[in-house]
Amino acid sequence: MASEFRYDRSDKPALLRQVASSLSHDLRTPIRHSGQFLDLYEKDLAAGKSDTAETHLSVVKESIAQTLDMVSAIVSYTRLGMTLNAPTALDLKDTANAARDRVLLANPSANITISFEGDANYSGHAHLLGELFYELIHNAAQFVPADRPAELHIKSRKLDKEHYLIISDNGEGLPLEYGELVFDLFQKADTGTPSEGLGLGLTIARRIAEIHGGSLRILPAELRPDEEGLTLELILSTDPD
Repeated sequence: MASEFRYDRSDKPALLRQVASSLSHDLRTPIRHSGQFLDLYEKDLAAGKSDTAETHLSVVKESIAQTLDMVSAIVSYTRLGMTLNAPTALDLKDTANAARDRVLLANPSANITISFEGDANYSGHAHLLGELFYELIHNAAQFVPADRPAELHIKSRKLDKEHYLIISDNGEGLPLEYGELVFDLFQKADTGTPSEGLGLGLTIARRIAEIHGGSLRILPAELRPDEEGLTLELILSTDPD
């Protein structure tokens, strides 16, 4: 029978605060733009400036579309972990490779390779874990210089009642000052490279890790295998009961 995953370790009050903050702050920008440019549209239309009026109206339409996308994203985010069936046995290597194929399907020109070392056997929710790997792979592929392929290295091992994965890529990495901010809703690091999406990839990935009784964090510099790219520590529970 479908139910909430019993070993979800997320901080529910913190999740509520995060969603409330996004509703009260992040959504204000596109809504404010809609109002401002609608005023400009009306003034230009009244003055007979049809060309500039049309330009302002297009900004209003884009802002409304962005607002709707953000609302939809918040709703989807809050529903993660609800009405899940019992976890099933799966292969994490296969799950990661299938997620890579999804990224390549959306961007056939991309060049992405994955290496997987260690224990791949796990019992969890295949769809959610597939989404977790998809977000991490998609995120990495966006920030790799165009003249080289995206490379992800995954090392996996079981210890006690937890499954540890170290996931490294060869992208641009993140400025140290961003820290935990990149896991907040709609937060995008300014690395100088344009990125797609709303800034939800790492947020969703962490939430899925928490649903599986674990966590996701950026490893501090002293624990990273090398200075290049981004290195994440993913922990998943192997003992839901």
